[in-house]
Amino acid sequence: APCIKFMVEGYEIILDVLRSNSTMLPIYNTTAEHCMDFCVQNNRKYEFKRITDTLSKHLKNILNQKQELIKNIPYPVIIEDNESFSELLKLRLKALENTLKMDNWSDLSKSLRILET
Repeated sequence: APCIKFMVEGYEIILDVLRSNSTMLPIYNTTAEHCMDFCVQNNRKYEFKRITDTLSKHLKNILNQKQELIKNIPYPVIIEDNESFSELLKLRLKALENTLKMDNWSDLSKSLRILET
């Protein structure tokens, strides 16, 4: 269990570093998908919830970011950019698929509420 906790925390740190750079979105998605797949394969519901909460928090931050803060970021993730939007939707779809596999209905409804906004 300590190894799994350490690994999930490592994934969270990597995701935090990559989250605001649009050129890193494919790597961000791949990292998140690897972590979710690991949690699904090993039936780690708590760790899966932590990762999906982190992904939801990052998506909310992207949706609510202020224009003046974006100016200081070299390659910001802008939701209006088609490529960024496509990458974000791919990740949310993968998260929804894995949430169904984990049979976590509360997390599924939370993910859908975020997508509605």
